[in-house]
Amino acid sequence: GHDQDLVKSAELLQQALIKDGITSTIFFDDCDRERRKKLPFEDNTFPQKDLNEDLKWGTSFRIILDSGNKNRHCTRLLKSIPAKSKEAILSRLKNEGIAISFLLDKDIPSGWTPLPTLLVMCSDTEKLRSKIEGFCRELKTNGDITLPGDSDLTGIHQEVEDYGVALLNHGNVLNSVEKDGSLVLFLMHTSSWGLTKWGKDRLPFFLVPEHKTHQFLYSLYPHKGSWRDAKTFKAGYEVNHPLKTITLKLQDGVLPSETSFIKTSTDNFIITAMKPGANPAASIEAKDIDIISDGIILRGYEASGKETTVKVDFFCPLNKVHATNLLEEPQRELTWENNSYSFNSGPFSIETQKVLPANFEKPGTKQDLGVDKEPVQPVYSKYWQHNAGEAPIGNSPVSVSLSGEIKTGIHIMMGGVSVNTIKLGISNNYIDKEISGIAKLHTSHGWKAHPESIDYYIKPGSQLIKDVLIAFISDERKDLNYKPKPDITPRVKKGMVWVETEEDGQVYYDVLTVGEYSLNWKASKISDKIEVEIENPNDDLVWGEIFLSSPIDTWQEREVDGHSLVEITPRVIGFKLGFKERKRFYFKIQAAQTSKFPSFWAIAKLAYLGKIEYRLVRQR
Repeated sequence: GHDQDLVKSAELLQQALIKDGITSTIFFDDCDRERRKKLPFEDNTFPQKDLNEDLKWGTSFRIILDSGNKNRHCTRLLKSIPAKSKEAILSRLKNEGIAISFLLDKDIPSGWTPLPTLLVMCSDTEKLRSKIEGFCRELKTNGDITLPGDSDLTGIHQEVEDYGVALLNHGNVLNSVEKDGSLVLFLMHTSSWGLTKWGKDRLPFFLVPEHKTHQFLYSLYPHKGSWRDAKTFKAGYEVNHPLKTITLKLQDGVLPSETSFIKTSTDNFIITAMKPGANPAASIEAKDIDIISDGIILRGYEASGKETTVKVDFFCPLNKVHATNLLEEPQRELTWENNSYSFNSGPFSIETQKVLPANFEKPGTKQDLGVDKEPVQPVYSKYWQHNAGEAPIGNSPVSVSLSGEIKTGIHIMMGGVSVNTIKLGISNNYIDKEISGIAKLHTSHGWKAHPESIDYYIKPGSQLIKDVLIAFISDERKDLNYKPKPDITPRVKKGMVWVETEEDGQVYYDVLTVGEYSLNWKASKISDKIEVEIENPNDDLVWGEIFLSSPIDTWQEREVDGHSLVEITPRVIGFKLGFKERKRFYFKIQAAQTSKFPSFWAIAKLAYLGKIEYRLVRQR
């Protein structure tokens, strides 16, 4: 039936199951046919005529809720079980107003094993709601549902053996437990790219990414008790993040011989992130991070499906602690004392806190934790045209752009000169800082830009747009019996204008071209190197970057924790080539675990002047 009180009880139970890590879907006994047949279009895998259609999608357990003996699936199930079992259920329902039964549904298609089913029948929706609320409280407290002893109508004496085994892995695409109890670890999932219906616009060659050497890392973890008792989640973390030892020289310092940033009172709450409470780069702010005023964000989750009180011991005295949402916006203040605070976590709940430390003496000087500028300069403002993914390091606080059309006809007949006006734009993307600087314009030989540089001062969130005059002597002037001087080459068919400016040590540029610019290049593996050879057939300087894309097992070991089979470095190389200039560039290949190179592939991407081109390199 579609009784809304019944639906609300089902949704309540569904929420409790999901919070306990058990996926579930609500179906109506009539498959909701009356409503669905009025829909203009459907795109789902819900059963159309019979609930058993869902078996092929992995249904392994079913809970049937019935109020007032109206559920059609429940009625059908009662007809299929032995008469004594049916009589016992209906007797309890009549005498007590509620009947809980655990049985095996054998009225299913041939080839499927009987489906474990929990039947919850109540005389009215209030009793059903009360029983469901009791189930939810049990799930929240200990992750279990306790059933009456006489509810087992399977006729099978069953005991859950007090041990288990876990298959720990490094994030494989899929795993399952089959009906015979086998643990299955799926090793890979693949699709081809390039020269296919769905990939022809992505790569100019055929590539199956899994055509390479693979290593599959996994561990078997047998244990007593349940997975909660064995803290299987901790074993998984230990496999994926093994203890590392580093030999250091004796050195002076202000830290004690033993310390900890964070300690939690319970094993079932896992801290997954500790970071500054501000993110100026993301919001494009120029300010520095101040731990005292911005605080420190801690995020973690409850891993065992139990409501838990967590005490956190911090590394310094505290000034204030707030529970926040996932956007790190404070929701309520938490109680704290000295360097400790406590909070309640629901089952499998993600919890975030913002911790404001009291004033403390900072040990040592400020250290950079990573690079703060792109390895190749200048940086192309329209980085998406180079298929670069995310914004450059620094999140492009300043951007420059050139726009307009450079026409190639003679505009001033007396001098055979072409004159065009284009637009130069400079944007200040900071929300809290004014910027100033000089934008310098460059042109192909024989072209002139006026002005050649522009001083700018721009307020936060604003932009400056200026007209720039581009002039050059047309090669059509030969019809006027004009012979250009040797240092003035006619440049109407092809040329470029580019602009550069600097902000915080990083140079940004944009370019506007006339005519087709292309490079002759190839990429190949030579011994222990990947060689990229580039020739510039153009009259102008051409610059850009060579990126190398390759599988995770070709990355540096320090980046991938045991997954590296071969290390290819660096990941990007910049280049600048003059007229007719040819150069070779090399990426080093070093076997990480053996002296023999495994099979791998790498894609060299050439990005220049807003264009990208790809070449495939293989080691078989």
